[in-house]
Amino acid sequence: MKKIAQLLFAVCMVACGTINEELPTYEESSIINVGDYAPDFSATTLSGEIFSLSAHEGDIVLLILFSHTCPDCKNLFDDVMLYKSQIEALNTTIIAVSRGGRAEDIETYMNLHSYTFDAIADGDATIYQLYATTYVPRTYLINRQGLVEFTTIEYAPTHLPQILEQIAKLAE
Repeated sequence: MKKIAQLLFAVCMVACGTINEELPTYEESSIINVGDYAPDFSATTLSGEIFSLSAHEGDIVLLILFSHTCPDCKNLFDDVMLYKSQIEALNTTIIAVSRGGRAEDIETYMNLHSYTFDAIADGDATIYQLYATTYVPRTYLINRQGLVEFTTIEYAPTHLPQILEQIAKLAE
């Protein structure tokens, strides 16, 4: 009986938040920041094409790091779909890279929600770890020279309008 009471106490302490893991700040979790060159990567997209960031030098790229199990990532993707035609009209490439997950699961997720931008399944999070240690979604707006111009961490409804404003400035 005493062991059950101790177990219940421990569960309660965790549930009440008195025992928790300290997460890093956004700054501590960011490897790449505004003004840094975006690390190059190459991977096969869900559509079967090879995407290489260096092959897009001269282009504006919106890189989204996400998890297919993250509700905030879905919110961000829904917003991207609302602004997708405007983003593409400004000659910006949208590429989403999952932090973990199997290609089949990522493809199912993208199809289930009718997301029409391309994605990469980064099963072992190798690409993600070039940019950050914690938190999704993350966006990186990369200019024509390969520099990160703007970033967001986690989700806010104001992010996509801000990203679109930054894209418009880069496209001038």
